[in-house]
Amino acid sequence: MGYNIADIFDKTVTISIRRRTLYENIVQEKYDTLSIKIISKVLVKEVDRTIEYYEELLKEINNDAEFEEIDFSIYDKMSFLINDFNKRIDTAEINNVKEYLTFSLVLKSLYILC
Repeated sequence: MGYNIADIFDKTVTISIRRRTLYENIVQEKYDTLSIKIISKVLVKEVDRTIEYYEELLKEINNDAEFEEIDFSIYDKMSFLINDFNKRIDTAEINNVKEYLTFSLVLKSLYILC
């Protein structure tokens, strides 16, 4: 059995779940201001919509058995880069709302690039 795009989407969902956990932990750990709580709730909802979207794509992909397999060497490189990105996701020092928004935008842009 080879690898297909569904395996990559699985990794994407894993990263999204990690992002959601990160946003939830930011509020729970030490950033307990109202504005950061509100922004975190919005970001968590956005990540939840992303996860739902990719899960729907996975259902469609799994129902359609006509997708081409990905060469193992290409899959291995993609998988390594995605896993490396997932390991590097970390909370930055956040002292105010502006820094939190900057952090979330950088995280989102890196996620899109990945």
